[in-house]
Amino acid sequence: MNPTRFTFKKEERLCSKKLIDKIFEGKKVVHLFPFSIYYKSCDMDIAYPAQVLFAVSKKNFKRAVDRNRIKRLCREAYRYQKNDYYTLLSKDELKVAMVIVYNHKEHLDFITMANKLQLAIDKVLKNIIKK
Repeated sequence: MNPTRFTFKKEERLCSKKLIDKIFEGKKVVHLFPFSIYYKSCDMDIAYPAQVLFAVSKKNFKRAVDRNRIKRLCREAYRYQKNDYYTLLSKDELKVAMVIVYNHKEHLDFITMANKLQLAIDKVLKNIIKK
């Protein structure tokens, strides 16, 4: 049995309105089609090295069913890759909060979305770790 479990717990979700506002005020953003990732390296009192929020524009997808499906696929893609990110962040004892925004006007298949999300988050982590 594999000791690594691919979970996405409540503590890993970004829910703090104050922290979300600080992320958008900081203007640190990475654009990589179809994602824009707003991030902030911060000192949080949490057990996990990262907290994440997923957002899909109502302007691009009018129906909530479509927005929810895209957010669900993004969460799945993140969930399978997050252990790699956690090991990188844990080495340097860094904590990061991210808002991942899906900016495309059409649905992408899961594999393409997962690959693009991985590239975008890798770019964010390179920016955080090099500082």
